[in-house]
Amino acid sequence: MSQKADFLLPKDSASKIPTGGMLPQNADAVVMFEHVQIIDKQMIEVMKPVAPGENVIQVGEDVKRGDIVVRQGQRLRPQDIGACAGVGVTEIAVYKRPLVSIISTGDEIVPAHISPETGKVRDINSYVISAMVSESGGIPIKKGIFRDEYKNLRGAIEAAMSDSDAIVLSGGTSVGTKDMAARIINDIGSPGVLFHGVSLKPGKPMIGGVIKGIPVFGLPGHPAAVLICFELFIRPVLHRLSGLKERWPQYSSRTVRARLSKNVASSQGREDHVRVMLEEREGELWAVPVLGKSGLITTLVRADGAIVIPLLKNGIEADEMVDVRLF
Repeated sequence: MSQKADFLLPKDSASKIPTGGMLPQNADAVVMFEHVQIIDKQMIEVMKPVAPGENVIQVGEDVKRGDIVVRQGQRLRPQDIGACAGVGVTEIAVYKRPLVSIISTGDEIVPAHISPETGKVRDINSYVISAMVSESGGIPIKKGIFRDEYKNLRGAIEAAMSDSDAIVLSGGTSVGTKDMAARIINDIGSPGVLFHGVSLKPGKPMIGGVIKGIPVFGLPGHPAAVLICFELFIRPVLHRLSGLKERWPQYSSRTVRARLSKNVASSQGREDHVRVMLEEREGELWAVPVLGKSGLITTLVRADGAIVIPLLKNGIEADEMVDVRLF
C-alpha cells in the first residue's frame, strides 16, 4: 500500500494487489478476490470477468482541478466536510449564525419555574421559539418577560436591536387594548410593519416588519400559532440571514402521504393548518386529526405534523390522501 509497484506486468498475466493499492504498469483492470479460484502458485481461474478500467479509480475521476466541490449557500454536511479535507481544504469561510432576540410579552405570563397564580400562565412560547431558532441555525437570546406597557416593551425592542440580527415577539399582536406590538414597531423606525394579520388558522394576528434593516416578527400568544407561523414566516428569513440558498425549497420540509381518518371542516378565506397524528393500519399510513384549541400545547406534543387546507376549500373528506408536513 502507498507504494508504486516495482515491476512490469507481462501480457496475459495477473498480480495480487491489496484493495486501494497502486496497479503495476500494463495492468488495466482488477478482479475481486472472491471472484477468483486459485489453481496453484502459477495459475488462477477468473469466475467473473472484468472489462478494462473496471474496479480501478482513474486520476481525476473524483475531483478534477477547477471543479466546484462545495457551493456557496449550502449547509455543510458531514460528506461536504470530508470532501474539503480530501482536497486539502481545512479552513472555509462560513456565514455567521444569526442572533435572534426573543421577547415574551403579557401581564399574565410568569417564568416556567414559578407556580402560576389564578389567571397567570407559564412562559411556554419562549422555549418553543428558542428551540426552533436553534433548529433553524440561529442563536436564540431570551430577553425575558415584559409587561404590556408601551414604554417597557419599546425599551426591550430598542435594546434588542443593538445585539440582534432578528427579533421575535411572543404575544401582543392582536387588537386588544394592551396589544401594542404593531404600534411600537411603527414608532421605532421605518419601514415598520409590513403586514399585520394573515389569512391563516392558527396565526391570524401575525405581524411582520423591519426596523432599520432588522426583521421583527410578532407571533400570536397561542403555542400552535407560534409553531405554524414560525415555519411559514420566520424560518425562511433565518435561512436567508444564514446565507442558505436552498436548491429545492418546495421539498425542504419533510412530508409523508397519508389517508385522512375523518372529515375536517374549514372556513373559506383562510389557510387552515390542522394538527394530525400518524397511525399505521394494515400497512397503510393514516392521518388522525388532533383537535383542540390553539392555546393547548399538548395538542402539539401528540401531533406528528400538520396538513394544510387551502384558502378556498371548505374542508377535506375522510379517506382522502393528504400531505402531512412533519414537525
